[in-house]
Amino acid sequence: MTAEGTPASNVFQSPKAVSSMKVTQKTSSVESLASFIFPDIKALHEIRLESSVALQYQEVTVHGFEIYVVEQWAAERKLSTVITSYTGNSQDTIHAVQVILPKDPEKWPGRFKEYYEDLSIFAKARVMPKGSLFITNLATVPSTLNLLHVECGDVRAIWKDFEINFDLKRLRCGGRSALLLGGTSTAAEDKFGQLYKISIYCGDRKGQLKELEQNEHLPNLEKNYHPVIELVTILQICLYYFNLYHSAKDGLLCDKTEVAVAKFWEKLAKCYFGVERPRNEGISGPATVAALISLVLSCYYKLQVEDCISSKDPFEEEEFLAGIYNFQKKYGITRGTNPVYLDDLTLQKLFEVSAKTSSSDIFKFKKVVKSTVSDITGKGNPMHLCNEILTADLDTMVRNIHGGSIGLLWKGKGRLRKNFYRGYDNFCGIKFSRGNPQLLLEKQANEVSNDGSDSQESSSLTDREKPVFDNNLARYSTSSSSVSASSMFCNYDKAIYATNFDLNKSYHGEYFRRNSFPFLSDSTHDPILEPKKSEGKLCGLHRSNSLSQIQEIVEPWSLPFDPSLVRMARDLLKINNIVQSQEREDKERRNYLGENGVYHAGHDHSGENCVDFDHLITDLQGCHQFYNHKVKKLEDDNKEVEKKQILLFGEMKALSSLTSKFKYDMGILDMRMRDVEESISQFDKKLGAVQKLLVDQGLGKVLGSELLVDKEQLERCLKEFLEAENTKYEGVCSKMCNKKYFKQLQNDIKTWTSWAFNKFFNKDAKLTDNGEGI
Repeated sequence: MTAEGTPASNVFQSPKAVSSMKVTQKTSSVESLASFIFPDIKALHEIRLESSVALQYQEVTVHGFEIYVVEQWAAERKLSTVITSYTGNSQDTIHAVQVILPKDPEKWPGRFKEYYEDLSIFAKARVMPKGSLFITNLATVPSTLNLLHVECGDVRAIWKDFEINFDLKRLRCGGRSALLLGGTSTAAEDKFGQLYKISIYCGDRKGQLKELEQNEHLPNLEKNYHPVIELVTILQICLYYFNLYHSAKDGLLCDKTEVAVAKFWEKLAKCYFGVERPRNEGISGPATVAALISLVLSCYYKLQVEDCISSKDPFEEEEFLAGIYNFQKKYGITRGTNPVYLDDLTLQKLFEVSAKTSSSDIFKFKKVVKSTVSDITGKGNPMHLCNEILTADLDTMVRNIHGGSIGLLWKGKGRLRKNFYRGYDNFCGIKFSRGNPQLLLEKQANEVSNDGSDSQESSSLTDREKPVFDNNLARYSTSSSSVSASSMFCNYDKAIYATNFDLNKSYHGEYFRRNSFPFLSDSTHDPILEPKKSEGKLCGLHRSNSLSQIQEIVEPWSLPFDPSLVRMARDLLKINNIVQSQEREDKERRNYLGENGVYHAGHDHSGENCVDFDHLITDLQGCHQFYNHKVKKLEDDNKEVEKKQILLFGEMKALSSLTSKFKYDMGILDMRMRDVEESISQFDKKLGAVQKLLVDQGLGKVLGSELLVDKEQLERCLKEFLEAENTKYEGVCSKMCNKKYFKQLQNDIKTWTSWAFNKFFNKDAKLTDNGEGI
């Protein structure tokens, strides 16, 4: 048996060489570990170093260096946001993590490779006693980058203040970039409270946070909760619900959040609010906060009305997404295994269904009069809130907030999000320590030294313990034969290698073996030269026990061994096959093109008429150019059709959104019309009551039979009421109050008084005259 396929470099290696090779491999594997120091603890947290059980690391302090936070890199959410600079001053210290990693960065696990690629762009490794540290020359840093010096040398100590000041700056409430690593200013906090109606220091919120910290055993809850971070986190959760934001929801107002807010105004806000984004507003101004949160709250109340969600807080992600999935499943708009979010179809169906429910629900009588206890206290019902809370005005939205995480944020009364502790506090409070890196490095150094001594001992032992060959086996002299004796006889067991005694027989048996082809050709024979067989016989061809493909695996050679004659035969067959193929191609080329490589018209090559290849090539080139032009034209048409299709899809989405908004507005208009009709009916009832009252007061039968439907009839009835002679006491009093009647009454009194006076005095005068006369 032969060792086919054994590489030539490994064929004649001695046991001594093999043992030394094993020792070298072992030594290289031991020496492959090295110590690296990383001051960017935030990047290590994003790489999830604390969850790695295969690496050993510990925190160290390094003197003579200082670190800087790059503001733009933090805004872009790059993996590396910290650069290290060398000062040489022993008073400058940095806190870093020492990690044991392979020397070759290509073998680094997980996202360490990505981190190394970021570091290698602006930093170079410098070997130190504690390990390799990546140093950046500040002179090579572009002037457009804002470098924030971390004086304490620990990123964890300043990162919370940096996030708060960074968010305030991008919300147009903060100051300069140089103050981002310090405490927040009072002016910035006051401006934030005025713009967003949120008090930084709310007594009710502090009291509730203390209760939660004591009852639920949440450490440092009051210290870790900050309204600015919580507001940005809620905005990022809202954007995530609409499939616009897919980064970490940690409260950092990054560039990705800004892009997502712009997409929200472009895709959703115009359709559901009918307003443009305010031009003087920042990344996330009051209008953006109100529109984004109110749309999520409206969807949350609509899901409650549809009985698809049971969560008490719309910003608990898992439960809210489960409610969306229940709604999609209920109305048959599921998206298979794709992520669940509020897409255009779901929003359209949600608003359409809620409009139908509001017009036929049992709570529709509450739209005029508030009668329940929840309405009196201001909480309202989901049917009422899902329509009223949809607004782009922050004051209106704040008035309709009742409990939950946003209730705790704006009004100081609510509950905390379940996933609150998934943010920055895990990074700021974590301690990196696993194993003993120094002990591992010392153990590696000892193993390297021991392997060097072991290699010398193994080489001497190999020389002493050489195998003794069987003296009973006959040896052939190399002078009598061109083939070595070791190639004819086995060095170990005669029974195993007896079949290789006749070298010529083995060689000829392989070289002139039958032409049976494996499924993958071994290039030892040319299929063209094989005899043609019918298709049926070819399918029924049965190979004998030929192990040409697996023989190298099932028949390995052990040292020392003989040279493979079968390999020689196969190599010769391959060379012969290549030579025959090349000769055949040359012969065919000469037959068609002639000896000089030029085609001669009218010349008969190989006994057959030749074809004018130049003419055919010219025709083929013309066809190729023609069809190539057609293909380019089709590609241009395809691109134009795709552009039109994209525009059409966009118009269709906008039209569907407008349709859902129109249906929703029609439902609201229908409700308003019902309110008007009910108000008119109430006015008719009141008008009938007034008419009845006037009839009861003595207006007459005619007025009682008429309907007082306009102003003129009412004035005419009142005039007749005042001027009527057969009125009751109320009519007389009303008539006496009239100016004309009062003047006439005064004249009548004067006339009666003068008549009575004249009559009395005239009577006495007549009596006197009579007496005198008597």
